[in-house]
Amino acid sequence: MKGVVQGMGQALQSMNVEKISATMTAFEQQFEDMEVITDTISDTMNTSTSSATPQEDVDSLIKMVADENQLELGATLDDVGSVGTTAPESKVETKGEANGEDDLAARLEALRH
Repeated sequence: MKGVVQGMGQALQSMNVEKISATMTAFEQQFEDMEVITDTISDTMNTSTSSATPQEDVDSLIKMVADENQLELGATLDDVGSVGTTAPESKVETKGEANGEDDLAARLEALRH
């Protein structure tokens, strides 16, 4: 990267369009390579960190936060089960819901005036 930056300075001083173009192409290539490397390292770190945390540590942290905020978890988390991997289907808006949203929109508009 240092060499590319120095090359950019030299190319700009000489005002040689071909040299500027070649230097910018090299800069873009190195920048893209760095981005790929950074993304790969970031993904690897996130994966290794999340899989290395024991489940009991996660559960105790959830309990601690719940206790600090006076929340009652009870058996709620026990009954949830595993998390799915698919997104829920979007529900189709019924006429009653549309009227409710229209009513809200009308109330908001009345408040604005």
